[in-house]
This record gives sequence, structure tokens and C-alpha cells, in this order.
Amino acid sequence: MPKPSITDGVRCDTEGRVWCSVGWGDPNEDGVRCYTPSGDLLGKIHIPETVANLCFGGQQRNRLYICGSTSLYAVYTSVQGAMKP
Repeated sequence: MPKPSITDGVRCDTEGRVWCSVGWGDPNEDGVRCYTPSGDLLGKIHIPETVANLCFGGQQRNRLYICGSTSLYAVYTSVQGAMKP
């Protein structure tokens, strides 16, 4: 995680990847990060405002909803969000 920053939302997908929000730090880093099960950074989704939370949804649980400070974003992913046990 970039310093300083805070992650508020954390979700996992069915492949064991961890998706987390990043905000309240460097504005160039605001968005979502995806980490492999071993902790390696897989990718970033940059959002033009502070991100607080996120969740998977949609009929196939492959749409990632991202809550910004004033907006709601949605992107389709190639993975499905994991169900709660």
C-alpha cells in the first residue's frame, strides 16, 4: 500500500485475489488495488476521487462497484466475487 493511505473496503474473488480500496493519501494512488493470494500487486484501477469502499455484484458477481467520495463507479471484471461463507 502507498504511504500514507487507508484501505476501508476489502473483498476477495473466487481465485483468492484480494481487492482493496485505496484513499486518503496520495491523490495519484486513489482507486482500487488487486493482490494475488501471495501478496503481489496484480493491478490498479485509478479513480479520480477518494475511494472508500467496494463490492462485487451483478447477476454473475463480476461487476465491481466502487464508492468514491461523490460518485459510484462500476466496472466489469474477468473474475467473480467470492460469496460469504
